[in-house]
Amino acid sequence: MILNRKTLGAVALTIGATLAATPSLAQNYPNRAVAVLVGFAAGGGGDILTRAYAAELGKAFGQSFVVENRAGANGMVAASALAKSAPDGYTLGMSVPALLTNALLVPTVPYKLSDFQPVGMMASTPMVLVANPGVPAKSVREFVALAKSQPGKINYAGAGAASSAQLFMELFNFKAGIQTAHIPYKGGAPGMAATVSGETAVTWVSTAQGLPLIGAGKLRALAVSTEKRAPSLPDVPTMKEVGIPGFALDVWFGYWAPAATPRPIIDRLNAEMNRIARSPEMQARLEKLGVLPLTGTPEEVAAIQRAEIDQWTELFKHVKISAE
Repeated sequence: MILNRKTLGAVALTIGATLAATPSLAQNYPNRAVAVLVGFAAGGGGDILTRAYAAELGKAFGQSFVVENRAGANGMVAASALAKSAPDGYTLGMSVPALLTNALLVPTVPYKLSDFQPVGMMASTPMVLVANPGVPAKSVREFVALAKSQPGKINYAGAGAASSAQLFMELFNFKAGIQTAHIPYKGGAPGMAATVSGETAVTWVSTAQGLPLIGAGKLRALAVSTEKRAPSLPDVPTMKEVGIPGFALDVWFGYWAPAATPRPIIDRLNAEMNRIARSPEMQARLEKLGVLPLTGTPEEVAAIQRAEIDQWTELFKHVKISAE
């Protein structure tokens, strides 16, 4: 089932619906612990970021922001719980692109995107298209030519159902007019290992994941997914630079709240998240993790997410992908 733009709303168009809330709500917030739901296992990149921001928010507000891992169903377990929670600012959740694509791909998704409103962004990581060094293509243009000469025969590693690796590769296939074969693995690490060994020809990985192997010559970087070149891979071109227009994506991490959460509370949280992202301490920490700090108003975050929904919606009209 593909949800249309009207059904999707605009990723929390309810932002404006809470403006009437009184400022006193924000002045007294929070007066007890705040739960932050993470839909994936502890120790992953998003979990690490969420905990880092939660610790700083706790310091800023003088109350604990307690991260709760509710892993399952590609983030849907935690997202469903967030959607059903009281809209009082005491339950927040980590937001990631998978929560958008779940809503597009899963007929039984237990939430609507209009159940949420953005609070703020934490960070983003560029994705990089990497190839086994034995693949006879040293650039995206050469890879496209190779794939066109062998339609459907060159394989790539995915990292699970509707993983970023699969979605980014299928978008690349669509934009470049090529066909490659998806080989699913149980996570990003096994998929990357398959490409290193030559079991698969290519995959998409985060820069943080791929940098050590690219530096060691075990993977060849062909292009990054973002509008601009990644600071950690300054010599690797963007997809736009290599002739693939309309491809500008990263993997972002943020905070969401239930849709009816009063706007004064959202504004206080957003201001603190932006301050944290700009702090030298957090920027140094994020640099070590290989990610880039992000800031923005709730409206700016919603606009980013709307644009991403448009891109995936267009892809899913042409390519069948299952998230289950």
